Amino acid sequence: MFSKSITNSSQFLMMPSSSQNLYFHIGMNADDDGFCEHFTIMRMTDSKPDDLKILQAKGFVNVFDDRVLIILDWKENNYLRSDRYTPSKYLDVYKDELKRLSSGIPNGDTGKDRIGKVREVKNSIEKNTYGQFQNVLLTEEEYKKLEESIGKSKTDNLIEELSIYIESNKKGKNYLSHYATILSWNRRKEKDTKTNVYKNNNSDNIIEKLKAKQIKSNE
Repeated sequence: MFSKSITNSSQFLMMPSSSQNLYFHIGMNADDDGFCEHFTIMRMTDSKPDDLKILQAKGFVNVFDDRVLIILDWKENNYLRSDRYTPSKYLDVYKDELKRLSSGIPNGDTGKDRIGKVREVKNSIEKNTYGQFQNVLLTEEEYKKLEESIGKSKTDNLIEELSIYIESNKKGKNYLSHYATILSWNRRKEKDTKTNVYKNNNSDNIIEKLKAKQIKSNE
C-alpha cells in the first residue's frame, strides 16, 4: 500500500506526524484510482485543516474540493492487476481537473498505468513548511521576498511567532496566506514601534519643558 521511497523520504518525514498519519489513513481508504473522500477521514482521525494543507503543499495529494482528493503518488504506492482493477466513480466527475494535472487521463487498461503522469505534475507552486511546529506554509519565492523586504532575522522571528500562534489558536488555522500574514504582522510591529518612539519623544519634551519652567521660576 505504501512505498518506502515515499514514506521514508525527507520530504515526507519533515512533515508533522499528524500530517503523516492523515496520509496513511487516506491511502488505506482510497479507491483503485487513488481518489478518497477526505472529509470523512479527517473526521475519523480528528485531523486539522492544516494537516491536509501541508499534504497538498508538499505535493502528496491534490484536493479537488471540500470532499474529494487524489493521491499523487498512487502509482508508486500501488500496483493492481487489470483483472482486479475497479475504475473509480470519480474519473468522470473530475476528468477536467485530471486533464489539468496530467497530459493523460488515468485509465484502467493495465494496473501499472493508472494515474500514469499525475505525480509528475504535482502542484505548480509547492510550499515548504517552516516554524517550530512545521505549520507555516511558504513558497521559496515568498521566503526570499520576506528576507529581502524585512531581513532574515525578522522573517525567522515572525515565522516562529506565527507557528506558535497557529498551533495554539484556532483562528490561526484559518489564515488564507501565511506570507500575507507575516507582512501584516511586520507592518503592525513597525507602526507600534513608531508610536512608542513618538510617545517617548513627546514625553521627553514635556519633561524638558517642565525642567526649564522650574529653573526659570527659581531664578
